[in-house]
Amino acid sequence: MRNYYLEYIIAYKKYKAEKYQYKEWTISKLQEETVRIQKMIQDNVKQTLPVWANYKKNVQERTLKLKRMKEELITADYGSRKQVTRWREEKVFATYKKLEELRKRDPTAPKKPDYPEAVVPVKQQKLPIRRPTAPHASILYQRSKEKQMDELTKEDKAQEDYIIKMVFQTFTEEKQDSAESKL
Repeated sequence: MRNYYLEYIIAYKKYKAEKYQYKEWTISKLQEETVRIQKMIQDNVKQTLPVWANYKKNVQERTLKLKRMKEELITADYGSRKQVTRWREEKVFATYKKLEELRKRDPTAPKKPDYPEAVVPVKQQKLPIRRPTAPHASILYQRSKEKQMDELTKEDKAQEDYIIKMVFQTFTEEKQDSAESKL
């Protein structure tokens, strides 16, 4: 079933993707992707990439594994540290496969280091902080300042309205005076 979905996706997708990118996807996610592709074809819209990050398992373990692979490639002289650290994930996996094949054929090739169990740091969950029901003094002070500012702005608005009214009256009076003088 999994291979059927993969073959369908690879055959009908209009975006760049390789079969190995779907390796970690569950059958239900593959089925969803086939339905999504069918719908895009049916609606005749441009096909978009899936969000790959949503389908990766244990991102921390994966990054640790990738980091170790890069270190092994550097020690086996597959490139300088600067080069290898810039490689994409796909290139690291492909080159690492070559290194493993070399290890099987050549006993003089650098051996795989014995890593301790993967200690993946787990994010500590924050304990819910019980907030007091009464606001802090700083919040009360800020609220009182805001009220004072609101009162000032009301006074300022009243003054502005008065000034505008007076300017308008003088303007209309001047216009009337100029109209009377022309007659």
